[in-house]
Amino acid sequence: MKIIFETIKLNFKIHFQYRASYFFQFFLDSILLLFKIQLFKMIYLNNQSNIILGYSFSQMIWYFAGINFIYYLIWNDTDKNISNNVISGDMTTQLSKPISLIQSEFSKEIASKVYGILFDFLPSLIVYSFFVYPDFLTVDAFFRFIMVSMFSFVMYFLFNFLLGLCSFIIQNNESLQILKVMIIYIAAGAYFPIEFYPEIFQRIIRFLPFQYLFYIPIQFLLNKPETRGFNAFILTILIQIFWIILFYLLYRIFWGKAVKKFCANGG
Repeated sequence: MKIIFETIKLNFKIHFQYRASYFFQFFLDSILLLFKIQLFKMIYLNNQSNIILGYSFSQMIWYFAGINFIYYLIWNDTDKNISNNVISGDMTTQLSKPISLIQSEFSKEIASKVYGILFDFLPSLIVYSFFVYPDFLTVDAFFRFIMVSMFSFVMYFLFNFLLGLCSFIIQNNESLQILKVMIIYIAAGAYFPIEFYPEIFQRIIRFLPFQYLFYIPIQFLLNKPETRGFNAFILTILIQIFWIILFYLLYRIFWGKAVKKFCANGG
């Protein structure tokens, strides 16, 4: 446990060295949000309605603000990191360390998320509130958003780790990374709210885990009617736990096989 804690501290210091890039990204995200505010002002005016597909103007703006929040809270490149280490040969050294690969990668991402919360998420929450005040938001809704996002982070980490294991076999998993991003952006509602999609596509998405990465957490942030009940919150957490257990079991099944394949290829 001490090794994991020290790894988190070390990676937090590493992220702090690149704080300028984080602030620059925050600045760009703010500019893009201002553009979206003007765009949706025109859309709502032309539609002559205060509600579009269940979203008020402020909720629509904060849906896209929420996408930025999700990046700060859950997004990681574990699959890319593992692939890069395999290609460079550093994976051999990594596998010989006293801390397991999954613990090492998870520690890195914990440090990244702690940094993201302090220097990206919280400042964005304050600044965006000045752009468009979140009149729908309550303390209870915000707490549920944070809780659901925490489980989303674990889900996404394990999913990425599984993709990273593929590089033990194919070495460069860049094509899988690109495919993953395309699928998640569409199926998780990272481009537009899922309500904007055709009905048949929405039905398919409901059976996939990806909506629990972006769309569902943002629904809690927006305090939508379907997320206000305690039962809805518990059901969401239970579904996320199901996917976490499934991804973890898949990791346990494929880990030994992936390592053997890596060593057989000269790792």
